[in-house]
Amino acid sequence: VAPSTSGNVLTSNGSTWASAAAGSGSIVRVARTSNTIIGAANSSNLIDITSGTFTQTFTAAATLGSGWFVYLKNSGTGDITIDPSGSETIDGVGTFVMYPSESRLIQCDGTSFFSTVLTPFYKTFTSSATFTQPTGYSSFGGLIWGAGGGGSKRAGTYKGGGGGGGACVPFTLNTLSATVTVTIGAGGAGKTSSDGSGGRGGNTTFGSYVTSYGGEGNTNGGGGGGAFSNGNGTSGGQPITSATGPNSGFGGGAGGDEQEHSAYGGGGGAYYAAAGKSLYGGGGGSGRTADSAGISVFGGDGGAGSDTGTGGAGTAPAGGGGGTGDGNGGNGARGELRIWGAT
Repeated sequence: VAPSTSGNVLTSNGSTWASAAAGSGSIVRVARTSNTIIGAANSSNLIDITSGTFTQTFTAAATLGSGWFVYLKNSGTGDITIDPSGSETIDGVGTFVMYPSESRLIQCDGTSFFSTVLTPFYKTFTSSATFTQPTGYSSFGGLIWGAGGGGSKRAGTYKGGGGGGGACVPFTLNTLSATVTVTIGAGGAGKTSSDGSGGRGGNTTFGSYVTSYGGEGNTNGGGGGGAFSNGNGTSGGQPITSATGPNSGFGGGAGGDEQEHSAYGGGGGAYYAAAGKSLYGGGGGSGRTADSAGISVFGGDGGAGSDTGTGGAGTAPAGGGGGTGDGNGGNGARGELRIWGAT
């Protein structure tokens, strides 16, 4: 949505951004999907980057002069690297990344550039990468999911159990290093070729700051991942507030026929019952066709079990794979990181 002016106040979606230049009657929006150097003619423009991942460059600060400014918005899904001319700096650094949803006022004093965050970023990582800390934030919040366990394979009445869902861990961090390694856990592989347990879901990490643990694969139903540890066999990951029961808080739900649910831990995988549900963690996979898979409100659902065919794959993020009797176990779903900034 293009911004509008009311007096000297720039607004977008009802939120005040910054004061426009005195006497200005309009702000020109310039949409782009690749780099074109920002120069003197763009003074007071709104540069709206609608798609693409690229480096956005600027004309030299000495050429632009003191008092020059521009609004810059990343309304796409890519990452935009802000790079002033030559060795010039912005906010005291050579470059930084504008992640999706972020908008900034960028000003020049004739020597360097300075920015003010107008709307914060929101970034989702679905594969391993590096997070580069942008300037202008006082803290960072997020949700991080471990991966779901794979569905098992077992012929007979009870069938192979579903995989446990991965945990979800919320976090708020006031300090970060300049770059942080993001490792997204891979979903546990569903069991094929012979009877046995599905693979354990991988852990997802945000550097050394936060770890969210994956769910287990087990022929009797894998335990859901917890905030402190993986699912282990049919046991849910720590911390568990009850051995069995409807809710284990941040601990993973136990697998098996107990239908154990959780709030932030993964739901337990089942082999002869409905699978465990979760509010934020991944749902557990079920074992038989007749039993329902575990659902999740904010994470991914578990996969459906199958008596003779392939168990359903868990839904990302963190859903456990469905088990099977005579077919193949379903794969668990990958983990995920969602992170945002607060000014």
